[in-house]
Parts: sequence; C-alpha cells; structure tokens
Amino acid sequence: MSFSRANIGATVSFASSNDGVQTFSHSGAATLHRDLYLPSDGSNTFYFNIAVTAITDGGSGNTIKIKLQSFSDFGSTADVTATETVITTTGNKQVSITPSSDSKMIRASIVIAASDSISFKQPTVELDSTYDFTEFNT
Repeated sequence: MSFSRANIGATVSFASSNDGVQTFSHSGAATLHRDLYLPSDGSNTFYFNIAVTAITDGGSGNTIKIKLQSFSDFGSTADVTATETVITTTGNKQVSITPSSDSKMIRASIVIAASDSISFKQPTVELDSTYDFTEFNT
C-alpha cells in the first residue's frame, strides 16, 4: 500500500531501490493518508501496520503518529476515530479500529509535526492483528 496524498508542501520520497522505504517529512505539520473503500458496511476490526526504519522528532515531542478513522460519508466526517499510536522508536507499529456498521471507508494516516521525519516500509491494513506484510498493487 503506497500512500498517495499529503498536505501541500510536504516532502514524500518513494525509494524502490532502498528496500521499499518511504520517507515523509515537512517543515510544518502534515498528514499523509490513504483511503480504503469497504466492499460492504463496516463491523470488522482493521489493523494498520508499518515498519518504522528511522524517525526524527523535530523537537515538539510525541508528534509522530499513525491512526485509523472510519467514515460513513466517504471522507467528510469521521464516525469512528481510533486511538492514535505515538511513534518514538523504530520497529513495527500498529493501530486498530472497529468501524461503525454504517462505515463505507477507512483512512490510514501518518501524522507529523513541524520538522519531523519518518521513514517506513511495508504499510498494510489487515483484518488480523498479526503483522504479515504481503505486497500487492492497488
């Protein structure tokens, strides 16, 4: 799952020759997200996982996060927002959400503050809490 949207002015690099590591940084606060449309209404628990390879906290502290949200209206107003996972170390990171039964879409996000940077690989959303990255093209 490659991320395709970020706040204007953010720097996102996708390195295919560097073991698939993606780096996200920005001079101000920014969010990188991917929307996943559900084939049926919600009710399953979803798990968003990434393997963090490097982080730089720009000084604000505890500002690099991953989160999941669900939407019943295709992105305007979240009907469920999962607890954010604050990232302070490298390694595998996970957050989960159980959308409402009316959910049509979930949004996986990576959030950074001013001067933060995160490098990660193998982002995936799964129906199981076991992080088992399998690459496929979307």
